[in-house]
Amino acid sequence: MRKYLPTLFIVFLLTSCGHPSAVSLSSKSPDGNTEIKIDAKKASGLDPYTVTLKTLTGGKETGSAQFEITVSEMNESNVKFKWADANNAQITFTQTDGGQRVFVYFADANNVILKETKNE
Repeated sequence: MRKYLPTLFIVFLLTSCGHPSAVSLSSKSPDGNTEIKIDAKKASGLDPYTVTLKTLTGGKETGSAQFEITVSEMNESNVKFKWADANNAQITFTQTDGGQRVFVYFADANNVILKETKNE
């Protein structure tokens, strides 16, 4: 068994580290004027995703946030967009451990708010 340990270790490193991964997801408001874009990258299979969340209104960036999410793959099954109306949305990320991180988008004539809500 000892003679196989170096080979097993190399196989483990090759399979767990993987290649860099990049994902882009987006959703448009009901009126089509606002878009929420997610660009996520991770260096290897063991790293969390570094996520950049942006809001664009009329094609112009109006807000952004950057954070890390721990998931093996980021896709539509663990990222959900819920629009209440053209100025209110909720973005929910479900992590590998089942925990959720929720971000809200709110806009009015004077302000744009894009922030993480506190889990209770």
